[in-house]
Amino acid sequence: MAYTPNTWESGDVVTASKLNSLEQAVGELNMSYTPNNWTDGDVLSAAKMNALEQAVASGGGGGDFSTATLTTVNQDYELLIPTLIIDPSYELEGSYSATEGSSPHTVILYKGKAYLGLSDVLSTSGAISLDSATGLYVITGDCTVIFDNVIAT
Repeated sequence: MAYTPNTWESGDVVTASKLNSLEQAVGELNMSYTPNNWTDGDVLSAAKMNALEQAVASGGGGGDFSTATLTTVNQDYELLIPTLIIDPSYELEGSYSATEGSSPHTVILYKGKAYLGLSDVLSTSGAISLDSATGLYVITGDCTVIFDNVIAT
């Protein structure tokens, strides 16, 4: 989300809409911060405002990189997990391979996302979705992939 800063003037009324917009922006920059959900008429508490100030002061909570845990079920082939793909249109420059059948896997997220090309997926759960435009799975947090490895006889 692109944040459009408010231009405050002396005497402005602090509305829930303006404050929640700021809270969400800080929450997206600092994954360890849980944004407050303000309603009009709330009294600004020192604890909530100081938590917001500290989240801003921390500079985004460690940068653009974080990790997620990918749990795989019925994985019977070597799974290549990229060390970093910033955009799905980029070529995979480096990857490591997980051993056959191993789980869980640590996936590096850049700005909250990782892109994986997976085949024979039966189902997924958690923070993973299929991007129909690229055909890649987008991981945004801990998730599970169940592979369909049933061999027809």
